Amino acid sequence: MKMKSILLMGLIIISLSCQRKNDHQLLVINSFPETFSLQGEHVFEDRFGIMSIHAVEGFLFLRTRGDMLFQVYDSRTMDYLGSFARQGRGPDEFISPRFLGQSEVMGNDLAVWVFDPARDHKLSLINISRSLAENTTIVEKTQAFPRDLSPFYMFHADDQLITGSTSAYSELFSLNPIDGTFDIKPVAAMDESLLIPDDLQRLLHFHRMAIKPDKSKLLKVMQYYPRADIYTIPYQSADSRLPVHLLGFRTGRMPQNITVQNIQNEEIMLFYENVFADNDMIFLLLKEQLEYDIHRVPKEVYIQVFDWDANPLVSFAIEDYISWFTVDIPNKAIYGINYLEDMILRFDIGAFLD
Repeated sequence: MKMKSILLMGLIIISLSCQRKNDHQLLVINSFPETFSLQGEHVFEDRFGIMSIHAVEGFLFLRTRGDMLFQVYDSRTMDYLGSFARQGRGPDEFISPRFLGQSEVMGNDLAVWVFDPARDHKLSLINISRSLAENTTIVEKTQAFPRDLSPFYMFHADDQLITGSTSAYSELFSLNPIDGTFDIKPVAAMDESLLIPDDLQRLLHFHRMAIKPDKSKLLKVMQYYPRADIYTIPYQSADSRLPVHLLGFRTGRMPQNITVQNIQNEEIMLFYENVFADNDMIFLLLKEQLEYDIHRVPKEVYIQVFDWDANPLVSFAIEDYISWFTVDIPNKAIYGINYLEDMILRFDIGAFLD
């Protein structure tokens, strides 16, 4: 793998917020410990119109537009194994399902959580092992969610639901289902003293979220501002289990012309477009591109890797214009989708993981 020096377009500022003390420490980092340049290999050449790809416990899930909305492949051999999530409005059918990166072990079976906002904001636990074996979609349990909060992401943390609204203040919510109702507890999106002007708080909402598989931490990233936030999820009783803001960090150049007027006119930069996380690392896709150029002007993008304490580990310069990605840690690969050319690409990251 060819090593390459990558000049950061700006500084990485990590801001540690203390919950009980109103003081903040800022750490300025000028570079990543390691930098790599990656070139992709075209894979799944007979597959077109793929919306997303997900690496999960030895499988690759391809989100399609067909009758069966997820196709499943062996992540090592790339063999086709089957499909799940039939499109429709009947029992155990889906309209616009989103896999949010959460899986569960049920005995010897693998199950995944799928959120479908088009079907009553329903969160479904699908048994993948049984679905593949029986050639049908096996839904183990479901939970619906109130529409009035307009959730975009939802994660299941034992007896709690952690969700985020894409509304003005980017609120997080902790929900405790009780007899079909929800005890809704709002959590402030971030410490308002950190990095973002007050008049922009209402306009800059988060775009992506990820949960640490052990359910101890939550990540949310902003799309139009170079910022991510990490929350802890305390292991306490359900009544007091609220995500707690731990720290915020940003990377890339700081926008100079970020104003309310520019945002309203859509003269804004696209920063973090996608995120992946496992128990050890956070991967962020950074574009730093005017939003109205993203379908017209392909450019080099970056996948930047941090641990869950926001320590920078490596920066990958991606020479292909990808907009969605997933990371297959056991097979040391990143998969990305280039929507402009309708291609799925595989990037070898063995030099970093070794």
